[in-house]
Order: sequence, then C-alpha cells, then structure tokens
Amino acid sequence: MKNPLKSAYPLIIILLIGCIATTLARNGIWHDDTTLWHDVVQKSSVKRPAKHVAYIYQDIGRELISKHEYDLAIERLHTAISLKPDYAKAYYFLGTAYNGKGDYAQAVGAFEKAAALDPDFKHIRFELGRAYGELGRYDDSIRMFNEVIKAHVDPDLDAVYNNLGLCYFRKDDYRRALEQYGRAITINPSFADAYFNRGEAFYKLGKIRKTVADLGKACDLGLGKACRVKELMTIQLEGSRE
Repeated sequence: MKNPLKSAYPLIIILLIGCIATTLARNGIWHDDTTLWHDVVQKSSVKRPAKHVAYIYQDIGRELISKHEYDLAIERLHTAISLKPDYAKAYYFLGTAYNGKGDYAQAVGAFEKAAALDPDFKHIRFELGRAYGELGRYDDSIRMFNEVIKAHVDPDLDAVYNNLGLCYFRKDDYRRALEQYGRAITINPSFADAYFNRGEAFYKLGKIRKTVADLGKACDLGLGKACRVKELMTIQLEGSRE
C-alpha cells in the first residue's frame, strides 16, 4: 500500500529547514543583550518618545564598548545622538569608543561636544586631556588636567597627576614631570606606573640610582616591564663603578 505521507516528505523537509533557519536567526539575536535590545527597539510596535529610545541606544553603545566592539558602538551612539542631539552622555561614550579605536581626533570632537553640552559632566575633562595628549597637544592636555584638579571632580587624582607628568615628560620638562609623578605616588603609594614613569624622568636627568630605586618599587608592585628595565639599569650602574 502506498504511504500517503511519502509525497509530503519534500514539503516537510522544506518546513523543517525553514524552522531551523528561523531558530538560528533568533539565537543570533538572543545571544547577548545588545543585539536583543536593538532587535526589540527595531521591531516594537509600541511608539516610544525619541529620548527614551536614545537612552536605550546609549546603553547599548556603552555595553559594546565594554566588549571592545567600537565600530558597532559608534553606530549605536550616533543613533542615540540623532534621536537626542543634546545628549551629553552619548557624546561622552562616543568619544570613549573613538579613543578605543585610536581615532583621537574624533574622540576630541566628541568629548568637546559633551563638555559644551554639560560642563559639569564628571570625567569629561580627564578624558579630553588624555585625548589631547595622544594628539600631541600637550598644552591643551595640561590645561584640562589642571582644570580637573582645581574642580576636584575626579576621585582618581593620582591618575590625573600621573597623566600630567606624562605631558611634561613629553615636553622634555623632566623636573616638572617629577613633581607630578611624586604627587600621584603620595596619593597612591601603590601606583606602579607612576613609579615607572618617575624612574624614566630620573633617568633623563642622569640620576641612575634613583631610576633603579623607582623601577625596583614598580617591579615589586608587579609591573613586569619595570623588572626588565631595572636589570638593565643595574648592569649600567655596576659598570659605572668599575
């Protein structure tokens, strides 16, 4: 007797393939929060105020930054800004994404816009100072970091002083760099990078013993590169005694 289902097999197979494809597509959407939220916003029939949708896209952009997916983060943050053009926080994270990509010129533009929209926004001056420094605009960078110090808006003043020291170092003003690194270390005695940077400044001033001492401290605090450089400096110091 002829099986009545046999003729239906091709149709069943096609339906199964369609179901599998749909499932895979949905899994792709549901595999993390960022793709899920984007899909929900795109397909929702509920009309939301533009600023509320902007908040969602800003959150998605921030999440993507934490995953180092900078290009997609930039796309989502631009969407947030198009929906809410005065959204300082979205500009801040847009600058952060550009920083992550190494596009410091674009980062500066985004941070400057955020600062213009909200001059009291926490951390903007610090990030803007760092971006200026990456572009070699050391005087602008120093100005920003000094504004942060005067305003007392950043709790991580050790990082501010360390970055200020880096600016002076790159301007070949090693003595002022030493002052700033010293302030960073006073605030945070466990700041390995500040010890390493101060060691570099001491070296530029010909103070090899102090260089070795600071490199040793940075090494003790777990900074691997300091250990390697210290070995070389120790050999140089011992050679000078012979």
